Amino acid sequence: MPSLNIIPGCRMAFRARIDSRLHTMQRITIRKARAVSGRRRPTSSRRALAVCLLLATITALPALATKSAIPRYPDKSMQQVPRQVRGETALDKLDSELQTLFEQLTAGRDGPEGRSYSAAQLQHLFGIAADEQHPTIQVKIRLAAGGEPAELAGKVVAVHSRHEQHVLATVVAEGLERLARLDAVEHVDMLPAAHTPQRPARSKAKLSPAKQAVRGDEFDKQGLSGEGVIVGVIDSGIDWRHDDFRNADGSTRILALWDITDSTWEDSNGEIGNEPPIGLEFMDLEAGFFIGTLYTADDIDRALEWEGTVNSEDRFGHGTACASTAAGNGRATDGDIPVGFWAGIAPNADLLIAKAGDGVFPDYYVNAAQWMIETARELGRPCVINLSLGGHYGAHDGHEATEQVLDQLVGPGIPGVAICASAGNEGRESFHAAARFGPRIEGQADIDSDEIELFVKTHTELHVYFDADDEWGLGIVGLDEYLVDDYGNQAAAYCQKVDGVTDVLLSTNISLEEYTGWALSVEFSNEGSGQERVAVPLPPGRYVAWLYGATSNVTTGYGDLYFPFTFQASFGSGTVKTCMVGSPGNGDDLITVGSYDFRSTWPNADGGSTNYNLDLGGISNYSSPGFRIDGVVKPDLAAPGRYTVSAMAVGSDMAEGAGTTHVTSDGYHLAWDGTSASTPYVAGVVALMFEKNPNLDAAQIREILTRTATSDRQTGGTPNYSWGHGKVNPGAALLATPEP
Repeated sequence: MPSLNIIPGCRMAFRARIDSRLHTMQRITIRKARAVSGRRRPTSSRRALAVCLLLATITALPALATKSAIPRYPDKSMQQVPRQVRGETALDKLDSELQTLFEQLTAGRDGPEGRSYSAAQLQHLFGIAADEQHPTIQVKIRLAAGGEPAELAGKVVAVHSRHEQHVLATVVAEGLERLARLDAVEHVDMLPAAHTPQRPARSKAKLSPAKQAVRGDEFDKQGLSGEGVIVGVIDSGIDWRHDDFRNADGSTRILALWDITDSTWEDSNGEIGNEPPIGLEFMDLEAGFFIGTLYTADDIDRALEWEGTVNSEDRFGHGTACASTAAGNGRATDGDIPVGFWAGIAPNADLLIAKAGDGVFPDYYVNAAQWMIETARELGRPCVINLSLGGHYGAHDGHEATEQVLDQLVGPGIPGVAICASAGNEGRESFHAAARFGPRIEGQADIDSDEIELFVKTHTELHVYFDADDEWGLGIVGLDEYLVDDYGNQAAAYCQKVDGVTDVLLSTNISLEEYTGWALSVEFSNEGSGQERVAVPLPPGRYVAWLYGATSNVTTGYGDLYFPFTFQASFGSGTVKTCMVGSPGNGDDLITVGSYDFRSTWPNADGGSTNYNLDLGGISNYSSPGFRIDGVVKPDLAAPGRYTVSAMAVGSDMAEGAGTTHVTSDGYHLAWDGTSASTPYVAGVVALMFEKNPNLDAAQIREILTRTATSDRQTGGTPNYSWGHGKVNPGAALLATPEP
């Protein structure tokens, strides 16, 4: 059939006629089907005609729902959902997530109908177990003018540190309203939990006759080994008995291990371990408790000799693997693998370890970073910290609260300290979409954007970020049972900003608040960000959304859509594979690392070789692409990540899941992959740079690494979304590192 060229001005009328005929065909088909039912069987030609009509109608349903039956923009006749005015109660000092959490906890753990986080969301977002009593969370408090941290003490909050006009603190979740009532408090932001972006090792690789072990990551280290430098790893702990973390005389290379999850010191009345860096006093709960247990090198050495006790263990195995990649010395071996063969990048560096969780890191990894920096400063030594963790609850613009605090710890002019962070392993996921729209003026042909498909598996949130200077609109319609009135008519929900005022409107007479149990929330995404965020609660189902210019006041005309709970929903058409680097990796002053494929074979515990058909030197398909939504280049660069061979924590989840194909022939190491593996590789390189010049700051380190990064056929022109500035070139970076 020849294609039809329709004059643009006639397109809408033509579409309306087609839609009208399709509606008519649908009604006729249904009536005929009812008439035929139970009376006589249609002929084959009739059946074929009915099937064709039904298929045509079904195929057109999404278009009918969004292009014809549903208006693209709201009008004055539509129902307006009562506006929630901010600034009228103390709770308005809390960000929307903290408000929801407080209301849920104070109304009962299930919260008001429809307005509550599921157990999975509580764990993912706050690190709170569903049955946890009096949960505490970590927050960033912006002090009011003239406010002092001392004015917060003794209430429901324990203050850890101050960063200019911000205070990092732990608060009893049920006491959030009382905290917000204090005159010294201007605003409170949550610090979202982080997660391990590790990809579990696969055990389905083919076996073949044994081949020679290949390292694949050698470079000229110029005689540097990390001597005198501290590598900090904040993760799931460490297998402190593993020989890769012990000196030749058997003593530990770990300067200190702070296990935030271990209450041994408090439980033993101070008999085992040492007082942790943070202790909390909550007078309202009539309870004081300490955050974990601190084990010194002496404690670990005594435990290695079976004369003392260290109750910390790495049950996940991720922290052990990260520490080994950056600074393992490869002493653990057996068979024909020589000592040091599976050594990390900086094998003579010392280690500071913080166990912040078992794959989910609720709050305290920021405190752990501060502890490591302060400890290194007291020892007069440079320190690089590895953060192989992250999440996607933020605007992906570097203004998430955790990123702002970490930036303050390692900003320009602060010598001898740097933080490396993972870009994330969501490169194959579809949790980001974007759309462009125009102003509401005559002659503007793209006032509304292209449609975006949404597929929601379980009750979740959609976040949409707009430029705060635009007057924007969001339309959304359900294709299943959401937003349907008592007569089965589909409706659309609109959220728009006009003259600086945000309204929610419905295209039919149903109550959004009653229907979903949630209200749309609109707020600035974070301090310093030029983004406004719309948070839309969505039940399971299929949806179509679009953006539009609400008035003529549109200058940017662009919106980013995210599913922050990436495991609960995804986009179809409209998906954009950019701006997907996780936080805190979007921080200005953090060195953010993607992953590329660099090892495809290793001798395994079965006596053969494990082999993968990889494009060696190519970007790993899971590596999360950038840039930030404000155009800042993230990730900064990519490093070897698939596959890395690192120390294996005995009895850990990673060890159990690796299988014999991913355990190496010596029995002490395993092959694994992810940006979790590429990040400690770069941390090890930074340790070597600090050994050569301990006076460098993080900005200088990042500039050297990105300036010397390699661009080749596989990277293409750089910087780009996947590679940042290219492949890390350790040898060139060391040559470019100036002497002090």
